[in-house]
Amino acid sequence: MQCHLSIIENDLQSDNPCDCVYAIRTCCIQNVFNDNIIKIMKELKKDKRVAMMNKVSDFATAALDILGIEKYNGNNVIIIEMIETIIYNK
Repeated sequence: MQCHLSIIENDLQSDNPCDCVYAIRTCCIQNVFNDNIIKIMKELKKDKRVAMMNKVSDFATAALDILGIEKYNGNNVIIIEMIETIIYNK
């Protein structure tokens, strides 16, 4: 499991925004995280790079809600759809 977590942590910190998004999605689908992953995702909430037609920050914000770390109370339709979509919640 530790190896799996270190791969996710590396991808979350990648220069390639698609790697970050895939790692975020993996965390949501497999419900995997640790203190460092949470810290990285909180930092990614400021990341304005775009992958898959959305900002990495939107994916990170949605993931923190899905994982039960930070409840999203905003009105950004994209983030709300990410939280509600079945693809991120299994």
